[in-house]
Amino acid sequence: MIKGVIFDMDGVLINSEVYYFDAFIKMLEDDGKKVDVDNFKTIVGKSHEDSIAMLGEYYDGDFDENAFFEKFDRIYRGENFNYKDLLFPYVAPLLSTLKEQGYKIALASSSLRDSIFRAIRESNIESYFEAISSGEDFDKSKPHPEIYLTTAKKLGLQPSECIAIEDSFYGIKSAKTAGMKVIARKDEDFDINQESADFIVRNLITIPTILDIINRNNNGFEYKIFNYGSKLYLKNLFLRNEALKKVTNVNIFNTKLTDEKDDVHFGIFNKDEIVSAVTISEKEKNHIAQIKSVVVNEKYRSNGIGTDIMKSSEMLCKSLGYKKIYLKANESRLRFFKKLGYNFTSEGYILPLTNSIHFDMYKNI
Repeated sequence: MIKGVIFDMDGVLINSEVYYFDAFIKMLEDDGKKVDVDNFKTIVGKSHEDSIAMLGEYYDGDFDENAFFEKFDRIYRGENFNYKDLLFPYVAPLLSTLKEQGYKIALASSSLRDSIFRAIRESNIESYFEAISSGEDFDKSKPHPEIYLTTAKKLGLQPSECIAIEDSFYGIKSAKTAGMKVIARKDEDFDINQESADFIVRNLITIPTILDIINRNNNGFEYKIFNYGSKLYLKNLFLRNEALKKVTNVNIFNTKLTDEKDDVHFGIFNKDEIVSAVTISEKEKNHIAQIKSVVVNEKYRSNGIGTDIMKSSEMLCKSLGYKKIYLKANESRLRFFKKLGYNFTSEGYILPLTNSIHFDMYKNI
């Protein structure tokens, strides 16, 4: 059972990574340095010492670290700068909810201790954290697991009782090596490889719901939210394709899958084997989510997995602010969806993709 939530800071609580990234590039270019932006993206998630080393490479051994960061603090973190302006809007209500639900909350950041405390104090969130760890407290910061192992110990918990909230490759690796599950805030800026995270989400306001799904799981399987194009997504496609073959000759790999790039891909796994998966579209307007596909591995159909993944999907949709769920149901699955509380919104019709009879159904959540 998850009892503790350990947050990274930059890029998770504070939208500082883009701010720092742009500031560093501007300072380097002002000094006449040519910056490969794509290569420079690897600075995200590095410890302070590793960031210094990367910046120093642009100066051929003539890098004045103190002068550089004095200029940075003066221009970009001076008297007119306040971290509260970079605080993600979901942070305060999220921390409040977690506190009310009895979770222990901690912070484990690669940033310097002074920067951490300035950020959380200016953002008025310091009181939520029972433990705070800085990268400068350790000989090896992320991706080494020590920062997460130590922070769990400060909370009086085992690593397996904690979940880490991260965004960077180094941070995710650190927490996973420590033996924790990881929720990653989906990267939209730096092309970060987040595949090893257990849940990749755009909106961290879903964290309490994800914790609820994890903690009520009594089937021994792993629940995951994964990215379009990832290895888990491909497993999802193969399972869906097998299901399609039973009703049509359509090959899902010949369809326009790019439409699913912004969808939520949620699945249940038994080690490396996919058990079930749901694809949820966030494109619908008026607080309506669309469940575009639901598939269950035939080996597990007698285990109540279909009901489990549908109920978990409804919880996720509700946490994202949706009021209603819409789906297209094959006539062979009508009884299943009616039992879950879904109602008809149409007469039966032939769905061109599968050439089979479907019904439009909805449920208020």
